[in-house]
Amino acid sequence: IYGQTKYHLDKELGQRLIDIAQTIATHSNGAIIMQLVPGNETGLTYRNLVSQLNRIKQKTAVKRIYIFDENHRSLVDTEIEIPIGIEYLKLKFDQLELERVWQKNGAASVLFLGDDGYYYKSGYAPILVDDKVVAAVGVDASATFLQILKRFRRNVFTFGLACVIISVAIVFLVSKTITNQIHKLVAAAEKIGKGDFDTQIKINSKDEIGYLGRTMEEMRMNILKRDEQMKLMLANVAHEIRNPLGGIELFADIL
Repeated sequence: IYGQTKYHLDKELGQRLIDIAQTIATHSNGAIIMQLVPGNETGLTYRNLVSQLNRIKQKTAVKRIYIFDENHRSLVDTEIEIPIGIEYLKLKFDQLELERVWQKNGAASVLFLGDDGYYYKSGYAPILVDDKVVAAVGVDASATFLQILKRFRRNVFTFGLACVIISVAIVFLVSKTITNQIHKLVAAAEKIGKGDFDTQIKINSKDEIGYLGRTMEEMRMNILKRDEQMKLMLANVAHEIRNPLGGIELFADIL
């Protein structure tokens, strides 16, 4: 779930940034932008371009918008400390994406970690003059969904770990209950094997172990009944034998 959600949100963010960059590129005058040279930062044309990009930046809630040439050198940037002509070193990591841009296609970079510790993504679009690519627009935006997904994943892991701990505890208690009843049955069987039929077998559960305990209790009671019957029969036999023996003893004494 985490992987699929991250993939689709990443793809959607990349397409959104491409759309923003293409919109800016469509409304940008490439001929004027290409005339900018270092030192024009204080000029009216440059300030108007920066103001226009800043308005788009505020409306789209992106972090940064910049325009650069094929040599990866800045032409216009919403970051005021970035002068005209400075090389964007980070663009070297997006060579494959920029190759598509120079072929008149939009492209989006992979996620990258910013200096502030957050992940960002860039969208690029070409600026055309007479159907020729003269510059490109770059749009950076924060991938805030990653922080949300990470919290979601952490919560899922925490919930899963809690479920595992609870499940283990339940299994331990259930198994402990079962083994205790089995130990009672084993102890009762050992007593019966040694001839101790006086201890009652008490198994309160209603499952198979309880059925086995009740069966053993019935067996113990049947053995006790059989012993009582055997003792009664032996008493009767002894009585029947003792009577004639008493007469024989009397006549023997007379003789």
